[in-house]
Amino acid sequence: MDEITQRLDEAEGTGRVEYKRSCLWPLETDPTKVQSALMRLANANAEIGGLPHLGREDDGTVVGLVDRTLQSVTLPQLKASEQKLVQIAAKLDPPMHIRWFTHEMGGVPTVVVEVPGRPMGGWYQDENGVTKTGSASHPVIARQSRLQQWAREINEPVYQLGITTFVNTMILSTGNQMMETFQVLNVAVRNTGTVTSYVESVGFVLDFDGVTEIVSLVNSFTDVVLNQLSAQLHTPLAPGSKQTFQYNLAKATRSLSDYPAWHRNQRITDRMKFALLEVVVTDELGTTYRETVAEETRDAVRRAFIKGLGETTGQ
Repeated sequence: MDEITQRLDEAEGTGRVEYKRSCLWPLETDPTKVQSALMRLANANAEIGGLPHLGREDDGTVVGLVDRTLQSVTLPQLKASEQKLVQIAAKLDPPMHIRWFTHEMGGVPTVVVEVPGRPMGGWYQDENGVTKTGSASHPVIARQSRLQQWAREINEPVYQLGITTFVNTMILSTGNQMMETFQVLNVAVRNTGTVTSYVESVGFVLDFDGVTEIVSLVNSFTDVVLNQLSAQLHTPLAPGSKQTFQYNLAKATRSLSDYPAWHRNQRITDRMKFALLEVVVTDELGTTYRETVAEETRDAVRRAFIKGLGETTGQ
């Protein structure tokens, strides 16, 4: 499948294709109306643009290289039509650069015009400063509020964080001598926005026997290396970068002793209903991002926490 065929197939039904019976459309139509059509397609489809398809009826029927009276056109006429369209497009602000292709559909030659989409943060307007957008059936003049919205596209910062949680086993050793093995809960935070951000806090939604609370965990890492491996709060996180906050589950459980729900549990046993439901991350703007913890991670956390809480209380 050639590029034009693929683009037409992808654009069908999206409002980005406009059918014109006449391949002499630029010559037979008021230039202001031609400009309006080019503007609409460009402004309504940022960075994508549209495809006027000449030689097709409004219902999509292919009629080929004809004029508006369905008379066949000559190659010199087609060339003149292309040149006229180039001139009309060049009078827009900023000047628009269109491309003209001859394209066969079912063996019948037609013309496809490639109209560029407006750049993010910008738009096309005519010589009178009028900006049009919308579709052929619903043309719209872009008012000041819409232009302001478009202008902010390129400059408006986007703050967005993504969260992934998982549990793995970490082994601390020196040479061949094993020192410690423990389960680590990892909270990976990636900056999926457009500006540098900061993680202000990491919280955990825990369910203690049906009582839900948001708690924080203390790393309690005594090894300098582990402290260096785990990300720290309030440190810059550039767009596309990731920070991973790590929690030694056995030791972190000691920080739960101050929570009321914990005190309501008289005994810590394998039958205890305990679950890590969500991870809650807050950025410097106070925006909260939540990630539901997968069942596999919940099970691993529960086993490690039950063990750690039992060791903490001597049970």
